[in-house]
Amino acid sequence: MIGLPTAGAIVLAYLIRRALLWMAGRGWIFYGDSPRPRGSGAVAAMEIAAMLEPEVRHVVEEIRSERIRSDQAESGDDF
Repeated sequence: MIGLPTAGAIVLAYLIRRALLWMAGRGWIFYGDSPRPRGSGAVAAMEIAAMLEPEVRHVVEEIRSERIRSDQAESGDDF
């Protein structure tokens, strides 16, 4: 027989998972099978390299500004 705390933990885990899937479906978070942005792993590696090697910082900033420019071009926003 499952105790009341165990059953409560199972229900809570289920509700949290459903909430995460709902948020992923709305595009608020990346969870489960939701698509991740292209190159996000490479950008994360560059951020770590920039922390360890400050001379790499300009490369990370250039990649970031290039990504912003391409996002603005796709959406039609010109600032």
